[in-house]
Amino acid sequence: MDKEQHEGRQHYKRETIVKAQHTPGPWAFSKLTSHGYVVYAGNAGTNTGIALTTENYSSKRNATNARLIAAAPELLASLQRIVNGIPEEVIDTHIRNLLDGAEAAITKAVGAPPGETP
Repeated sequence: MDKEQHEGRQHYKRETIVKAQHTPGPWAFSKLTSHGYVVYAGNAGTNTGIALTTENYSSKRNATNARLIAAAPELLASLQRIVNGIPEEVIDTHIRNLLDGAEAAITKAVGAPPGETP
């Protein structure tokens, strides 16, 4: 990804945000144990395991964590569409600050740009 300066802040050019290399969504989740959930891609029974939420949390917290993890591909895709869909001419300081946070979240999700460390 190319970097550019904007109002003294470094950020990635929105049109060069790379496509994530994660297991394609949609992801779903289901109860695994009395205190755990499994997040998977594909249909139940013919799926690819993504994550387990089996810490010593309440069942409600595990379900909430699993729901958030399962939503990750759609959240990432939506955030990328928002970032890429804002015309440059409407970006003021406030929107730039919001975009900086969004771009940082996208970079966290997809990894550092080639040649850089996260």
